[in-house]
Amino acid sequence: MTKNLKLICIFLTFMLLFIVNQLLPNNIRSPQAYTARLLFICFVTISVITIYIIIKTKKLKKKDIFVAILFGILSGMKSPFMGVTTIVAYIGSSCILKYIHVNVPIFKDKTFKGIIKSAIIATICGCLLGMINLLLGMKSSNISVSFSIVHLINALQAGITEEIAYRLFPFAICVYFLKDNPKTKFQSVLCYFIMTVPHVLMHFPDMIATNGIGSIIMSVVVLTLLFGLPFALLLRKRDLFSAIAAHTLVDVIRFTVLGI
Repeated sequence: MTKNLKLICIFLTFMLLFIVNQLLPNNIRSPQAYTARLLFICFVTISVITIYIIIKTKKLKKKDIFVAILFGILSGMKSPFMGVTTIVAYIGSSCILKYIHVNVPIFKDKTFKGIIKSAIIATICGCLLGMINLLLGMKSSNISVSFSIVHLINALQAGITEEIAYRLFPFAICVYFLKDNPKTKFQSVLCYFIMTVPHVLMHFPDMIATNGIGSIIMSVVVLTLLFGLPFALLLRKRDLFSAIAAHTLVDVIRFTVLGI
């Protein structure tokens, strides 16, 4: 099987998980019920792959466990389940990336100047995307400016868990089957699809059951291009911190201004 075909199969597999969740019977017809089940399916999938990778690669390091737990604590303050998902996904990603010798650092440059540069890049991207998100959100929500520590906790959960479990982990799966970073433009495009589209679809947990696929296509395209792709680019071209920080800032802005 060619490398390109492997990537296509990975994408279709992730899509299949989403479709299976849509088609399974659900006595509680609500987006929350579909979301909860989809998150559980993702967690089981990530856990099984991670266990296999730990056994196969033997690349699990104490440092990675410590960092994973730190991320898990920050992302799991509201939902321990999301914290555990983050821990498992980070460990799996780290083992794969070490095994394939592909580097996705937490900080591209660990010097003070390098960390500040990542913070500045994340702030600029986060503010810009946050403003766009507000403009889109104000069409269906009223402005209700208020700040609460809960907003920061919720934003951290989204920023950390989503960038590690649903962005970094899928990329690690890609490089595992490629045995390296993507080498062609087509492979890069496929990787970006895998890093963005399945995650964006998770924001429409019951779309087949309630709306049908057609009515959501435009929303999926817009969210993928405006939010999924920028975070994926930050992750691959800069570092994990930039992607997490920018994502967190976007959500903090939305929660603070719109309250949702």
